[in-house]
Parts: sequence; C-alpha cells; structure tokens
Amino acid sequence: DFSMVISDSGTADLLAIVGSVGDKRANLITNHATVSHTPASTLKPLALYAPLIDNGVISWSSVFDDVPLEFIDGIRPYPANSPNVYNGLTTINEAIYMSKNTIAMRLYQILGAERIYDNLKNNFGFNIVQSERNSNGEIITDLAPAPLALGQLSRGVSLRDLTEAYTVFPAEGVLNEGRSYTRILDSSGKIILEKDSKAKRIYKTETAEIMNQLLMNVTDRGTGKSISLGNIVDTAGKTGTSGGNLEKLFVGYTPYLTAGIRASYNDSKTAVGALEKTHLEIWDEVMTKIHEEILDKYNESNKSFSLAGLEYLPYCKDSGQLFSESCLLDPRGSRIEYGYFRSDNKPRELCTTHVEVYYDIETEAIAHEGCPLDSLVRIALLDVPWRDFPVEVIIADAEYVYRRVENETPLGDSFDVPYFQNALPPDVYVGRGVKKKQFNHAC
Repeated sequence: DFSMVISDSGTADLLAIVGSVGDKRANLITNHATVSHTPASTLKPLALYAPLIDNGVISWSSVFDDVPLEFIDGIRPYPANSPNVYNGLTTINEAIYMSKNTIAMRLYQILGAERIYDNLKNNFGFNIVQSERNSNGEIITDLAPAPLALGQLSRGVSLRDLTEAYTVFPAEGVLNEGRSYTRILDSSGKIILEKDSKAKRIYKTETAEIMNQLLMNVTDRGTGKSISLGNIVDTAGKTGTSGGNLEKLFVGYTPYLTAGIRASYNDSKTAVGALEKTHLEIWDEVMTKIHEEILDKYNESNKSFSLAGLEYLPYCKDSGQLFSESCLLDPRGSRIEYGYFRSDNKPRELCTTHVEVYYDIETEAIAHEGCPLDSLVRIALLDVPWRDFPVEVIIADAEYVYRRVENETPLGDSFDVPYFQNALPPDVYVGRGVKKKQFNHAC
C-alpha cells in the first residue's frame, strides 16, 4: 500500500494527499498519510545533521569512523551494517547519502538526547515520548539512540507532519505552519473561515543551503539515486526503512514542492519486498509530471537551490581538513574532495591523518630495513590509533592503516596481516580489509 503527501516548499501548505491506494469504500477508514508511522532514517537530517551543522559542531567534511560503537556480549558488533562491512573514515557528506547508522549514533552522543528531544518536539511538533508507563506497566522513552538517532520513535510521525517538516530546508531554514485551507467563503463571497500562515526560523539560511546540497547527493549517488527528477530541477531528500523492511519511506523536495511517500502492507507485519513499482519510482513519476507542467507553464528558470553565502572548498576526505601533499600519496589515489561550507565553519588546518611511509613496489608491501632501496616509493597511510576491537571487524580502509612500531618489534610475516600485527596486545584487533591480501603487510 502507498500513501503520499505533497506540500508547497515555500509555504508548507498542503497541496495533495493520498491516504491509500484504491477507491475509498468506507467512512473513517485509516488514512496512512495522517496517522503516525516510524520515520526511520528520514528523521536523521532533522534530528542530527542540521542542528549540529547549525551550531558549528560539524561541517560537510567532518570525519567520523564508520566502525562499531560497542560489542554485544563481547562479540556482536553494534550497530550492525548490512552487508557486514564497515567503511571506516567517513565524511558527513558520505554518512548522509549512505545513511550510516554508526555515524548517526555518534552524532546522537555529541548532541545529546535532551537537545534532540527539544528540537523535534518544540520546533517540529513531533510527539516524542520523554518517559511514561505503557499498559503493561513498563517505562517507555524515546530518549535513547534507537528512537532519536535511527528514527524508531515510540509513537512515530505522520507522513504529513514529516513532509511539512522537510520544507524547512527549501524554505532556507524557516518552518511554516502548513495549511490545508487558506479561507472558506459562503455563496455570497463572505469569509466564513480564514487561516493565516505562521512561520518560525529553525536553522540559519546557510545551514539549510548546506543541507540542500548534502541531501541532493542522496538522489545523485546515494540511497535515492534511482530518482531522475534531478535531471530537470534540483532534487534532494532522504530515504528511510523501518526494521525488517516493514515500511519504506522517502521525503524529497525541489525549490517548488516537497513530497513524502510511504510503502507498507496494511497488516504492518509483512516486509516490503520486490514491487512492480517501488515507492521511489512512484515518487519520481508523480513529481516529474508535476514539475514538467510547472516549468513549462510558468517558464520557470529557478531550478536550483541557493548557494548564497557558501564557499565551495577542497578538503582531504580522510581527515576533513585542508589537504596536504600526503593526501595525494594515498595508495587509493588523490583523497581531495570538494564541499560547501560557511565561512565560520570551514577547514583551516592541514591534514594530520595521512602519515608517509615507504612502499616496496617490487614485493608490493610496506618497506622496512632490508628491502631493496631502488624499488621504494613514498606513500601515505591512515593514522587511526583509536581502533581497538575485541573481535575482528571487516573495515574497507583497514588495509591502509598505519601504526608506529618500535625497532625491536618483529614485523608481521604474512601477506594477510598488517605489518604492525606483532605490536598489538593479545586479543586486540584493529580491523582488516575486505580482501585476503592486506595492502599494509610487510615486505
């Protein structure tokens, strides 16, 4: 079943709403666009990313480690990734468009439950449970990582409210109270009911502009990349999937319209699997048809989100800092990327994550005393000394990691372990790459 809501991006006024697919065959039946459902990862931009960018704690290039935060029973990594591979050093830009739960959990720890609660409840009007007893006498609360970082709210959020909340981004940080009507007239033209618009600034203009660019990457290269509306007008948004694929959501927007769509089964117990048309395809078809008419009818030329007040700057994607020569020596190639920044929250210091070492191109391994001098080249590895796990974890960048080794410590003697293997304490692991042969093994 599908439900969908379309609002005006500038005013948040309700333009269209569909509560379910098919004919309406009864009165007072459930409207899935107005009843509450789990927002899942669509909550992350509102709850985490925008507030932390707004107060200058993080920026486009801020780097966090996509690795487990804890190990349940000492062995099971949490949060778990699917597939069971972690990316390692990850920028905020990547974390959003890849919807990384580990990064969301780290941002939750930085921002704190009370501040997230206050923002979602008081600014957006979401029904967040602070603490209460359910019918079984158990205490339930949303002041925990799963609800506030991963969107598993106890009471959920309606698709209409969620869609309205997302208009804060195309409206440059201002949240308008969405209206389903502006005025009602009688047969003589007399006003019977009238509703004025109310507006509140939630985020700085520059914050909204940065979020627009970050969320455009979701539809350009991330979890919403199947959407093609971006070919004719700037398109941004965020996907969400509840546990067990019981619900799939997408809230996306352009400078003109903001729309949310939800797919699920009415029994709320059946997983949403392969469908003839996915919720993303339906969203794309509907919004493309409407925008073609808008752009044609009004000859609109404003097809892009504003970038006023932002700087487009290079940075090292492994440190989030200004790139140095070492960033060019990474064996994976240049690590320089570009992003959008406020002038008061941009990279200012040179990268300290990359550490230069010698690499033996003949044996294809990290060089040490005894390697032939005529086959050595300079490369740069990643200094991530905080990685320390009780079990082995598969991390995409683990084979490019550096650790200092004292002279008397024998180097690892196998191609499937890092050169510093023998320097690690017993039963301590730092992660390994996906391939059996590790780039950072000793020659």
